[in-house]
Amino acid sequence: MANSDVVVSRSGAAAAHARKKVNLVNLGTIDTSCTIDLAQGGLFKATSVSGTITLTLANLPVGGEATLHLMAAATAPTVTFAGVDHWLGAVSAPTFSNSKLTRIKVVNDGTHVFGEFVEEYPAT
Repeated sequence: MANSDVVVSRSGAAAAHARKKVNLVNLGTIDTSCTIDLAQGGLFKATSVSGTITLTLANLPVGGEATLHLMAAATAPTVTFAGVDHWLGAVSAPTFSNSKLTRIKVVNDGTHVFGEFVEEYPAT
């Protein structure tokens, strides 16, 4: 995993001019179950996700949030997320589509880790 800094602009009146520096963690190709240490950064990027795997999301600090950008392989993966207590707006984790980028956000409120499927984008 290689780390680099990314600056993310926040929207909204209170944060109109605020900028937050987020550490980008490149996960590369994920084709086997693994643990992602969320204490390492705020933005995690996998260039290819394939197979039937479990992603264990660990060490998200209380009050912390992280965003995962996961690019599905040509054949959509089946992914189980360990370490997420509840999925907002859904009963279970999101499903992936062939060759699409799935954006997922996780937040730790001190009691639970909530996961949210944010968006799915076509591959570019």
